[in-house]
Amino acid sequence: GQIGDADVTWLDTALRSLVQAVATGPVGGRLPDVLAVRMTPDVLELVLTVPEPGAPAPWQVDPSGLRGSVRRVDDLGVDPIEARQQIAPYPTLATVGYTDTGEHWLLDLERLGAISLVGDPVRCADLARFLAPAFQ
Repeated sequence: GQIGDADVTWLDTALRSLVQAVATGPVGGRLPDVLAVRMTPDVLELVLTVPEPGAPAPWQVDPSGLRGSVRRVDDLGVDPIEARQQIAPYPTLATVGYTDTGEHWLLDLERLGAISLVGDPVRCADLARFLAPAFQ
């Protein structure tokens, strides 16, 4: 269930390429307001707090405007090493879990502000300890 190094690199490169695309595109340099990220082996999806009318290529926005995505096979338009020159967006994204179907979920803890953990007390405590460094 852990996210592998290749997945972390892809996530990082995709998000940094979004910074570059937004900075040079018609959106005016404003990144979308992200609440959560869903990552599968093939797709990175941003769950947004407010609808976005469009996205810079190769990103796509669903009809509701609340989910933007890019596929792993899409050309991000930047070299991974070059992308590292861009500021890393969403610095408080934290992995909070994964599904049996291979989806990894991350939440933007800064955007959430507060969370409530319910369920098995031991697992909740483990997750809280894992997330605590993001709040420092």
